[in-house]
Amino acid sequence: MNNAMRLMKLGVAVLVGFVLGASTTVGAYYFLNRQTTVLVARETLQLESGIILPKGTRLTYHASYSEGFERLALYVNVPASAVSGFFDSRVDPHPFMEDPYWLR
Repeated sequence: MNNAMRLMKLGVAVLVGFVLGASTTVGAYYFLNRQTTVLVARETLQLESGIILPKGTRLTYHASYSEGFERLALYVNVPASAVSGFFDSRVDPHPFMEDPYWLR
């Protein structure tokens, strides 16, 4: 009976090791082979807030929504020393908040 328990423990350990190894391999494959869809504006676009996106602006595809719209991301790089000169800062109590703008 002692040998049977050892064999069962060994079998469970091998099974758990296989599952962990397989899931790590699959996760690493998808992480290393991920792709990003980038959309480039064909013409100058005006957002509902009055923001103008010039022709050639690159937007990163983020998600599709069942309501019938696509969410695209635009990142703006600003020198750290210039942020306080161009922007007012506030803290919002909503984590991971996104503030979308709509194309006119």
